[in-house]
Amino acid sequence: MLCNGASGATGFDELWAARESRRTAHPAVGGSWFSVKCAGWPLFAEPTKPSRGDSALQLSGHLDEDVTPHAWAVRARQAVGGTLLTVLDGSHGSLSRLPCAAKAVTFFRTGQTTGGTCPGVQ
Repeated sequence: MLCNGASGATGFDELWAARESRRTAHPAVGGSWFSVKCAGWPLFAEPTKPSRGDSALQLSGHLDEDVTPHAWAVRARQAVGGTLLTVLDGSHGSLSRLPCAAKAVTFFRTGQTTGGTCPGVQ
C-alpha cells in the first residue's frame, strides 16, 4: 500500500539524493529519516479517488502522532464522510489500552458511531 501510494522516487540512488537534499536544506533534521522499503518497487497502481458511501463509518486518529498524522484522519473524513473520534495523545496504537476503546468497538457491534475526543496515554 505505501509503495504503490507513494509518488516519489523508487530507485535507491534517487532516494539517497532526496535524503541528502533534505539534509542540506534542513541540517538539524533533514537526514534523520530515511527508508529504502520501496526501492526497486516494480509495481505501480493508479491512484484511486475516494468517494462517499451510504453506510456508517467510524474513524479514529491520535492528535499528535507522526506515524499516521491526525490530519490524514481529518482528510479521510472530508473525502468519504464518517465520524471521527480523536484520541488526545501522540501514541500510535494506544486506543486498545484506553477506556474510550469501547466507543470505537461499539461501532463494530452496533453500527453506532462516536465522535468527539477522548483522553489518551499520558
